[in-house]
Amino acid sequence: MKFWYEDCVEYKNDRVIVKLYDGNTFKKSIVIPTSYYPLNEKYEVFTKNNTEIVSDDKILGIFDEVKYKIGFCYSNSKQLYQKLVAQAIDAKIYCGWLFVGAAEYPVHHCWVVVNGKHLLDLGDDFTVMLSGQNAENFKNASIAETRRLTADFARASKNVPNRVRCAPVGTPTPFLLYVGCECDAERGREIYNQLLKRYPNHECERNCDRNGLNETQRIIRSYGVM
Repeated sequence: MKFWYEDCVEYKNDRVIVKLYDGNTFKKSIVIPTSYYPLNEKYEVFTKNNTEIVSDDKILGIFDEVKYKIGFCYSNSKQLYQKLVAQAIDAKIYCGWLFVGAAEYPVHHCWVVVNGKHLLDLGDDFTVMLSGQNAENFKNASIAETRRLTADFARASKNVPNRVRCAPVGTPTPFLLYVGCECDAERGREIYNQLLKRYPNHECERNCDRNGLNETQRIIRSYGVM
């Protein structure tokens, strides 16, 4: 199966160019790294095509130990990283940009890579969320309905083990594209905060309120899940 980014990404030695399309209409080229889409070091790209599912129960057990908090990718990843390295597991924190589709602006994000081949992201529950009956529910949903369905899933999965909610752990949901570099979580947060000071109307924050919450997260918060 071919994924959207296989036709929309151009790799250069010092940068990556992701072309966004709204249907068949070209929307914009996102160039990483730049002042507008910064990174701390040279970029690396992660997708389903270059990562592997985790089968090690020790790693999965540690993954389950982290109390996932929606909208707190830096602290979620930091906790996971600290628990992994405490058990002598080769783990690294990455910060950068997450694309969720060919038409969407990326969001600044933080994740963990284990043994150089497993991407662990406590926020990636798309595979499970979009499976079964939910797949049909999301298929023809409006934007408002999609937000509500996502919030409903967050509420329903609140107490589900991370390894189940985020299955398969270690490889991203097929339509996700991660562009980032090894970077301390606090440094990543600092880079993002500095970015918003330079560009207070940055497109990655276009749908967020003054607290940094998007509409879906505001619904989730109203459920008492965040």
